[in-house]
Amino acid sequence: MNIRTRIFIGILIVIVVGFSFFLRWIIDDLEPKYRKATEEPLVDSSRILASAVSATATNGNINAATFRRIFEDFSVRRQLYAKIYDYIKKESDIRVYITDASGIVIFDSYDSSNEGKDFSKWLDVVRTLRGEYGARTTRDIPGDPSSSVMYVASPIIIKGKIAGVLSVGKPTRAARLFTEKSQRKIVTAGIVVLISMLLVAVLLSGMITNPIKKLTEYARSVRDGKKVALPPMGSGEIAELGSAFEEMRDTLEGRQYIERYVQALAH
Repeated sequence: MNIRTRIFIGILIVIVVGFSFFLRWIIDDLEPKYRKATEEPLVDSSRILASAVSATATNGNINAATFRRIFEDFSVRRQLYAKIYDYIKKESDIRVYITDASGIVIFDSYDSSNEGKDFSKWLDVVRTLRGEYGARTTRDIPGDPSSSVMYVASPIIIKGKIAGVLSVGKPTRAARLFTEKSQRKIVTAGIVVLISMLLVAVLLSGMITNPIKKLTEYARSVRDGKKVALPPMGSGEIAELGSAFEEMRDTLEGRQYIERYVQALAH
């Protein structure tokens, strides 16, 4: 294996391993970033809606009927067309449910059959009832990551006490779609950059080995007694090495001349 091949393989290994690790790190970090971007506005939404529930309470009790009417109207207006950059949003997929202070569901905008069920074991509910930040991610279909829904809850405060929990849910389908699109773009850009870096590696290996080849041919010509001029080496260490070869040739030719002169005198 010649030196050019060794240099190229060495550069190739360093580039591929290092760039692959960097690309994998960026891709793995994409989905958590999108999830953060989804969860942050859910916090504000849940707090605002929880405040609305508190404001519409009747005789210290949560008025679920008001929210039911609001979301019945919302379901009628669910169809929409919103162009968000290159993403077209055609349907509102937000979910809201309300529990009482025991964690019993009294309203669910997505699935009314949940009303009356005990949600006190869900993290978003139990933590909020304890006065902590409550959030969870649950799959509608077990084993199917694409069916994941993020929930963020806020306490419903009535007369200074936690009277219940309002939780806002958002499917992660859009976030996964954005993640997949970004991943494709990153991978495509990565391939282009990798090919460019490999081309640079080929040029670098050529810049290093071509002067060495010239010096090798020059040394062989000197060995064979040919009168050849030192090829242009540019500047830097390779040029210094070429000058050293030239000086060595001159020294050897001087010694040979002296030896021949002495031998001529001896005869």
